[in-house]
Amino acid sequence: CRKKYNGECMTDKTYFIKENYTHRDHENYFNDTPYKDEYQDDVYRTAKHYFTTQNLDGVLDLGCGSGYKLIKYFNEGEKTLGVDLPQTVEWLRATYPDKNWCDKYTEAKAGYDLLICSDVIEHVLDPDIILDFIENTEPKIIIFSTPDRNRGLVANGPPLNQCHVREWTHEEFSNYISSRFEILEHLNFAQNTQCVVCKPR
Repeated sequence: CRKKYNGECMTDKTYFIKENYTHRDHENYFNDTPYKDEYQDDVYRTAKHYFTTQNLDGVLDLGCGSGYKLIKYFNEGEKTLGVDLPQTVEWLRATYPDKNWCDKYTEAKAGYDLLICSDVIEHVLDPDIILDFIENTEPKIIIFSTPDRNRGLVANGPPLNQCHVREWTHEEFSNYISSRFEILEHLNFAQNTQCVVCKPR
C-alpha cells in the first residue's frame, strides 16, 4: 500500500471508508455554473475568516465551480486562482474575464497561502491525487468540505447524487484527511456538509 495510518494499510480503493461500502466506478461531470451561494456558503465564510485572521496571501480555489462564492468573499484585491474542468473554465473566463482561471490543476503553482477544496473530493475516482497536489502546492491553510454520509440517506453507497463517486462519514473523513494533514477544526454545517480546516504537517 502507498500510505499507512496508525500502522494500518490504507488501500487506494477504500480511502478510510468502511470495507462494505460501494464506490461508484466512474466520474460524471457536474455543471455548477447555474449556482451562486445556495450551497457551501458557510465553507467560504470559514475560509474568509482564516484568510483574515491568519494574515494569509492568495487563494487557490480547487474545483471553484461557478466562481460566485470565491468572488463574493475574495473580491477586495486578493490574489485568487480558480481551477476547474475545461467546460466550466470556458464559462468562467467569459463571465468573469478580469479574474484568473485555470483548466489544468497541474498548472496551478505554489504561492497561495489558502487553498479551498469545497465539495470536490467526492467527485473524483482517486482523491489521493487531490491530496498529492495540495501537498505539492504547499498552502498554509486548507479548507475541505464534503457531504457527511452519517447525515445522508445511503449508508452503504453508491451516493444518491449521480455525480458523487463516494461519500465519507464524519469519522472516516477525519481519518482520511488526518493521514496527510494536521486537522485544526472539523465543523458541521447545514445541508449535510462537513468542513475540515487543516494545515500541512
